[in-house]
Amino acid sequence: EPSFRATEPAEEGGRVFDNEKSLREELQRQLEAKQNEQRRKNAVAQEWNLPPRYEVEFEEDGTPYVMSPDGDIRYDNPEDVPRPLWMQDGENGSARRTGSKPVASNSPGAVKARFERDAVAAALRMDFKEVRRLQQEQEKAVENARKTAARPAKQETPPSEPAADTSGDKSGDVPMADAAAEEDSAPTDQAKAKSKVTCEARCRAGKMPIVKGCDSSYRVERKYTKNVGLKAQQEQQIQTGELMLKAHCWRLVGVRGADGSILPVDKCSEVDPTKVVCVLAQIAEEINKAEQERVRKQWGIDDSWQVLIRTRLIGNQVTVVNPEGKHFCKPSQIRASVQQDSKKRRQAEDVKAQQELLSLLKGASEMGVFEVAGAEGAAKDINGVYRLCSESAHEVSYAKCCRALANMGNAVTIRLVDGRWRFVAGDGVATDPVLASTRSKAPPPFNGKLLEGAGEKGAKELDCEVQVLRPEQVMSKIVNRSNVMTLKQCKLCSLDAKQEKQAQGGSRRAQ
Repeated sequence: EPSFRATEPAEEGGRVFDNEKSLREELQRQLEAKQNEQRRKNAVAQEWNLPPRYEVEFEEDGTPYVMSPDGDIRYDNPEDVPRPLWMQDGENGSARRTGSKPVASNSPGAVKARFERDAVAAALRMDFKEVRRLQQEQEKAVENARKTAARPAKQETPPSEPAADTSGDKSGDVPMADAAAEEDSAPTDQAKAKSKVTCEARCRAGKMPIVKGCDSSYRVERKYTKNVGLKAQQEQQIQTGELMLKAHCWRLVGVRGADGSILPVDKCSEVDPTKVVCVLAQIAEEINKAEQERVRKQWGIDDSWQVLIRTRLIGNQVTVVNPEGKHFCKPSQIRASVQQDSKKRRQAEDVKAQQELLSLLKGASEMGVFEVAGAEGAAKDINGVYRLCSESAHEVSYAKCCRALANMGNAVTIRLVDGRWRFVAGDGVATDPVLASTRSKAPPPFNGKLLEGAGEKGAKELDCEVQVLRPEQVMSKIVNRSNVMTLKQCKLCSLDAKQEKQAQGGSRRAQ
């Protein structure tokens, strides 16, 4: 049997579909047929100007007829369909209800509406060529209608009426109204002539600003955007009496005198403290300097970092820049950056350790790994396992395995210089100190004792041993002292470790 099977209802034919594609094509065909039939019905209903809710149906031969909204009355002739008054004679219902004059049939609006109605009917009939033709003719017809409507019509001017005689009594209504208006405007002019008390004058006098919500004539309205400056916000707060002062951000300049000047505090002769107006000022340099010190101490950064302070009423915006030029706005961002940098360093060290381990394994198979042990004193750093670092016709060098093996001390490099092998601290740069040297240029185990320092005359011999390691010895040291990041344990090993921990007691959670 097929995996897909769909059966059509028996009253619609009872067909069977074995695949989804054929079913989709049949459903799409039926949908398009229904849409085309509905377009035909709409076109016929619009052409016959049927009232709402009256539907058009078709006989088997395609003859249309009309059904009532309830479906109980059939009309074969569209003129027999009852229509409301606003649909009769093609007049607009709004014009009948309001009693206004119907729009002329040759007006631009009527011409445009007529062409749009015909275009919609043609579109419903799927006749798009007719639609394009009507659109082209519509522009010309509307333009001609506008030109016709713009022509001036000849109208008869009505005879002019004689002017009314106004030479009678001069004490009529109009002069009395003018007099009343003059009397009403007199107090208004006097009120405007009075001087207003401004907010600045009251602030200078040590009084709160005048803020009246009911009368807007005494309020100086200012519009502030969101990103305004500190001075503009302070001016707005002064007008509403809501200025908040922070002690560490302000300095006392003096007191306001009677004439508006600023006087020193010791020259203030006013005894009543309620009449004294203090003048405060912000010193941006002092504020920023104190804020920078506070941020350095609180965030735990040194002087190599740059601290940028932006003073704001909602809170100072702090931005710090590290020596590398990276910006931070929060202490948590600095901690996250430090953790990320340390993680990157650990990953780089792990990569180097793995590369060193692979080189160590390769050298062990070629018997190119040796160990120095027993050195004391200043040359104790030469103790460790060495591997072949580079080999060419011009230079051969060995390096101590400090990353792959644990507890190997500082890095040491062995180079052949002036016919002697020299143990140089670090990466083997010429400026690095020489810890030990050999008597000849023989390869490891160097066929003799090592000398302390650069091997000058009188140099002391070191009591140490140099031994070439076999592959099994190298593997033993790797297993016991490997410093490479271990991989995730398998489920069997982790299960054994968990069972061993439970056997030894373990934690309460493990039990």
